[in-house]
Amino acid sequence: MNTYRFNYLKVLVVDDNRNMTSLVSELLHALGVGDTVTAPNGEDAIEKMIENSSNPFDIVIADLNMEPISGAELLKWIRRDDASPNRFVPFILLTGHTELQKITTMRDLGVTEVLAKPISVSSLSNRLLSVIDRPRRFVESSDYFGPDRRRRSLPFPGPERRRSAENSAAKR
Repeated sequence: MNTYRFNYLKVLVVDDNRNMTSLVSELLHALGVGDTVTAPNGEDAIEKMIENSSNPFDIVIADLNMEPISGAELLKWIRRDDASPNRFVPFILLTGHTELQKITTMRDLGVTEVLAKPISVSSLSNRLLSVIDRPRRFVESSDYFGPDRRRRSLPFPGPERRRSAENSAAKR
């Protein structure tokens, strides 16, 4: 069993509900997270990310529905904007809207994990451990940048036609 020292983590918590921000911050504190910064919306979160670019956040936890900039818009900015100080930061979406269509949309924007409300120490801890223990490679294409959306590798029964560094070098 791994022992984690969350005291080195720096987490940005973004939610327009002060009670939820306080709850998440307290749970992070109970887990031993060393530095928690809060923002009431995506606009303030962007400012805080830019202000902290020399000592960036390790994880962002943000609510989906906020004004004037939502969690989805914040995620788009983090993953796609040239001003983003860390396009690779793990992004945990905090939401009460767990319908498949919304989760699929957020996955396609580059979310790392989803944390459904109501939250608990256990569910928050599981998401933190997931981004630490099982980091996913990032993929970039013309219309997507973010963690690989596939969570598992399935065997393919047909011939292998994908290119890899090994088989490209062998053909030279």
